Amino acid sequence: MTHRRLMLCALAVIMASCSGYQEPLPRRDRINFPVGAALHPNARYLYVVNSNFDTTYDEDLGGTIAVIDTDTLEVLGGGSPFIPSFGGDIELSEGATRAYVAARRGNTVVALDVAPSGSAIGCGEEASGSWSLRSDTTDCLIRSLGADGDEIIPADPFGVDVVRVERGGASFDLVTTSHLRGDRVATMSLPASDVPITLGGSVPSADGALSAVAAIGSATLASAPLIEGSNAITRRPGTLEMYAAGKNTNSLGIFVPFVNDLGEAEAIVRRGYIALNNLSSVVDARAVAFDQAGERMFVVTRRPDALHIFRLVPADPETGAGVDHKLERVVPLGDQPADVLLHRSPSGRELLYVTCYDSQSIQVIDPNTGVLVDEIELDSQPYKLVIDPSDVRCRFSGDRCRAYVTLFADSKDASQRCDDTEDGCGAVGVIDLDPSSDRYHQIIAKVR
Repeated sequence: MTHRRLMLCALAVIMASCSGYQEPLPRRDRINFPVGAALHPNARYLYVVNSNFDTTYDEDLGGTIAVIDTDTLEVLGGGSPFIPSFGGDIELSEGATRAYVAARRGNTVVALDVAPSGSAIGCGEEASGSWSLRSDTTDCLIRSLGADGDEIIPADPFGVDVVRVERGGASFDLVTTSHLRGDRVATMSLPASDVPITLGGSVPSADGALSAVAAIGSATLASAPLIEGSNAITRRPGTLEMYAAGKNTNSLGIFVPFVNDLGEAEAIVRRGYIALNNLSSVVDARAVAFDQAGERMFVVTRRPDALHIFRLVPADPETGAGVDHKLERVVPLGDQPADVLLHRSPSGRELLYVTCYDSQSIQVIDPNTGVLVDEIELDSQPYKLVIDPSDVRCRFSGDRCRAYVTLFADSKDASQRCDDTEDGCGAVGVIDLDPSSDRYHQIIAKVR
């Protein structure tokens, strides 16, 4: 955001206008109606999408990506950039050189550079042989592509998936998005940065580092109709098969993005649909997760509130060709499930963690039996859940193994509603996942 714009909006406030916003830009050192979240591979830094849901700030750049130090549980305002309002999911590229964020305001995908340590993200800018990360992400916003801007990102992007593909000896970030409005899904191909951007002072920029701005200039986009009102999109591990969950249907849509030999996103190839409930035309699927091998799939829905567990097997057992989705069981859940994640504990036990928005809890389920083994009580509505990587912080009993959950409308003052606050609302809950801890499956801190 430029100084000139700040001055103009300040003048507008004096003239009793500026669209009723308290100020043009949000604070970058706090949480404000958080939605999506992602962890850096080193588990030291957590990235949280602040949505500006109450439109306290200018909608064009009223959201932020809060960078949280998971050691100190501080929001690092200096490394947290502005983004358009009503943000959704955030995903990191392979090697965590970039972050990609969906934002509904302006139908935008934001491509951001990540500092080598993970302690800051922003819009990379090179000057005098070194890089800086700007909090003003205007140059990193993608709303259309093509020489004439004729390739338009579909309405209300929300879910994001990122995978690295190789074409013609070059690497590309394949960024696939789901869309809450309409029936389209989309995929973008951007030249990847194989090495992190080296930041600071007289340190030379790393050979091979490619900023997000430079990659956007060569990006390509393809989109196609698939499923109505898609909440989330998840890639089956080991494949390019994408599964889109729709809030206005009773099915999942499956497709494969087609990337040509030049690395250009050229088409969306539909692979079919999976009916989740033949008794209802709308099940409102909210999230999809797979096990590491891509052999089991977990889907949560809101009509009814349920977990659907599938086993993926070859459609032709003799040749191993094709994929068939065998429904193993349906497990009742708490009110309004929002996210599902499979976690392997230090003891090797796999458990499913499901955030239940209206129940204000996280339900813990054994995926092999469908039995509810625990419930983590919260005092606010949970949405997105991320867990420390098992190969970094959840290896052994006694390790500092944690989950982080976005609490969308958590008010610091229990007697005050979010509607009555003047400085945002929401928090990130920190949950102990070390089975040897006396605070196992409890919230141990909140980040605001």
